[in-house]
Amino acid sequence: MPLFRYKGRDNLGKNAAGVVWAESESDAVKRLRERGIWPTFLRENAPRLGARLLDALIGRASPKSLAVVYRQLSVMLESGMGVVQALALLRDTIPERRLRGAIEDVLAVVEGGYPMSDGLQIRERLFGSTEVAMFRAGERSGRLNAMLRRAAEGCEFQHRLLLRMHGLLTYPAILLAAWVVIPGVRLLVLDGFNAYFTGALLPNLTALGKFLAVILIARFLLLNVGAFARVYDEVKLALPVFGGVVRKLSVARFARGLADLYNAGLGPAEAVRLAAEGCGNRALAAVLGRAVPVLAANRSLSEALAATGALPASVLQMAVAGEQSGTVDESLAKAAEYLEAEALGTVEASLPVLRVVFWALAAIPLILAILSGFGGVVGSMGGR
Repeated sequence: MPLFRYKGRDNLGKNAAGVVWAESESDAVKRLRERGIWPTFLRENAPRLGARLLDALIGRASPKSLAVVYRQLSVMLESGMGVVQALALLRDTIPERRLRGAIEDVLAVVEGGYPMSDGLQIRERLFGSTEVAMFRAGERSGRLNAMLRRAAEGCEFQHRLLLRMHGLLTYPAILLAAWVVIPGVRLLVLDGFNAYFTGALLPNLTALGKFLAVILIARFLLLNVGAFARVYDEVKLALPVFGGVVRKLSVARFARGLADLYNAGLGPAEAVRLAAEGCGNRALAAVLGRAVPVLAANRSLSEALAATGALPASVLQMAVAGEQSGTVDESLAKAAEYLEAEALGTVEASLPVLRVVFWALAAIPLILAILSGFGGVVGSMGGR
């Protein structure tokens, strides 16, 4: 249901402004008149076109940025600050422009009298579907602060993992820059900068630009077209070494999300559905979703999870233990911690080998280009 921003006057002639959920513009006018408001301005409060394109292309904000947002909101609300005041302060202090615009959209919804989760849902691609569901459940159960803290902790872990992975890409990025600059040095030496720029640097920059454009288009398709995303996620799960890491992290995210949603008071079927959607891998999410009809048939959570065939024995054992002890959320959160620790251990053990492989793959084209360039230099000198 779309959200409309309005300005107008109430029955007493006073100015009124805010937002209203409605099926259409005419429905929005009807709802406002039922509340005694006569609108003079009415417009759908969709995110700006640029924001929508960025959300479609980039997807979720960085874990580091989201951890800061969720942590600060938790601290401010816990200190007794109202939601509107907390969001306004966050909007005025956060440095990242994209997040600042998203928080402004959320603030407009909250100022209209709606829950914060309704505002977050407008930019669900940026904030994450699982987190939005957690916050909505937290609002209903009076545990919003706890859900914000849990979301911040999850984002902080993802940030730590990304920092480890970025070390793999530093040297290949340096070699890629060298591939653009170095091969045409012979033209710079023999014929001057103009010949070097037009004959080597510009073509290499053009090729690099085309390569990056292909990467961006592929990312857009993989994020927004279900068929492409499903195949891509299946390929990730099948990769040697990385496939196991991706599976463990996706299952850990599912288990942690399920624990948080269960703790917030959602029913098992709804919690499993939302946690599966937010696990970060659509191929795995489709398999995990098979637990929902099993739960609808009044089977236990552990039986439903076992029926998917997608979860390791450690997670299933923790689910059974949680059901027997009445601590399902704590048991699943602990299982997620174990899987995350295993994934980190695999990454750290593989880093030396993977770093050598990445370096070799990135260096071979550069070495061939350099040899070709210097071969041309030698040939030119011999001709003279």
